[in-house]
Formats: sequence, C-alpha cells, structure tokens
Amino acid sequence: MENILLLINEWWESGTISREKAKEYRRKIFHDVLETYLQYKQILVLTGLRRVGKSTIIYQLIEELLKSGVDSKNILYFSFDEAIEDPVKILEEYGRIT
Repeated sequence: MENILLLINEWWESGTISREKAKEYRRKIFHDVLETYLQYKQILVLTGLRRVGKSTIIYQLIEELLKSGVDSKNILYFSFDEAIEDPVKILEEYGRIT
C-alpha cells in the first residue's frame, strides 16, 4: 500500500503538484472552501456526482497548501472510488510512512 500512497500523493517527493491535476481555472467553490474550511486543519471530504470536478478542486487546494508552506507530508489524498482497503488501514499506513 505504501507504493500506492506514494504514487497518488506525488507531492510527498516532489513538493509540487502537476498542472494537469491542479488545473488553472478556479471555480467559486474552490474559493469558498479555501476561505471557509482550510483554516480549521481538519480532514476535508468532498462528495457529489461523478465527473463534476471534486478531485480537481482537491488538487487545487493541495497546490494552495503547498504554496503556503504546509509540509507536503502533512497532505494526504486518497480517492475512495477504487478503494479496496479499509480507511483505517490507509490512515495507519500513512502514519507509518510519515
């Protein structure tokens, strides 16, 4: 699972996120989430229909966190679309890696 988490969370090694994932255009909800929720340093979960831009918004928020100086290892992304592992196991592995 460590290899999967490292692959999904490319910024752990590079310190940046690709423009392909964090697209340039920022929708209104991006600014709403940035201003309202990120200050609480909590787990953020976006839910909704498929293919509406949830992952893009998360990647854009990750980009902002990295730009603001947040340690890249403090940012965990995992999509539960293809999750075959228990979320607790994912968090335990994340804790072990970091």
